[in-house]
Amino acid sequence: MQDRLVAIIAHPDDEFMAAGLLIRAKSLGYKTHLISGTYGEAGRIKGQHFRGDREEELRSIRQKEFDVSCLLLNVDRYHNLGLPDNRAADWDLETASRGLEDILINIGPSIVVTFNRDGGNHHPDHIGMHKITVQAFGSLPRGDYKLYFNTLFPRNFSQIHAMLELPAPLMEKMTIDDNEVSAILALTNEEHLMKLSVLDIYRSQFPDERGLYYKMPLRVLEAVSRYECYENFDKGNVNHPPERSDTDVVLFDLLL
Repeated sequence: MQDRLVAIIAHPDDEFMAAGLLIRAKSLGYKTHLISGTYGEAGRIKGQHFRGDREEELRSIRQKEFDVSCLLLNVDRYHNLGLPDNRAADWDLETASRGLEDILINIGPSIVVTFNRDGGNHHPDHIGMHKITVQAFGSLPRGDYKLYFNTLFPRNFSQIHAMLELPAPLMEKMTIDDNEVSAILALTNEEHLMKLSVLDIYRSQFPDERGLYYKMPLRVLEAVSRYECYENFDKGNVNHPPERSDTDVVLFDLLL
């Protein structure tokens, strides 16, 4: 059976967080899927270079951008849970997790990827999708699959500082305890350029009025986006990390 990677996000453009892994997995023969929790309809047009119809419904604009992004990343299929954007407090987590569980059972994933427990940037929708994914994953029939959380860089791992070459205060904001990182993906130049191309699609969002991308200058984003860090969630025992597998060795460049 062909391996399948599923990335679960909250909004169109969030796939940037795991775009490198989607690209790498596709090159290795995986089927890839994207599942978004919302359509991103509660945001606004803030991109400096947006040339579309500003009177068009934002949901439609962002869906079109998402369609193009999925085409660029060669995603085999994408789904949307239809949750209200920017209203995570109103989400019915039980219903949403059952809906996600049904989708995952139908896909039969080898690997599922989503946000870590603080959503990466503490966005309530990101945290909500983390909770929904963990709950759905825990209800799946036991099988040969893994759940990873996209996370920050390991704080005390010396190689990271050499890789990124960023000022210490900025590094502090982008790092996390070493034990919360299981693997690092170091993108090739080709993979990295393809990942950065995703940003060009979301003209309604980037660069914003201040010229920033995800609240970062482009030069910083280019540096940090060359690497993706992941925490491995063990379905059987959360308190003990699972053993490394062939999947870990093939997909990732560095295991911690």
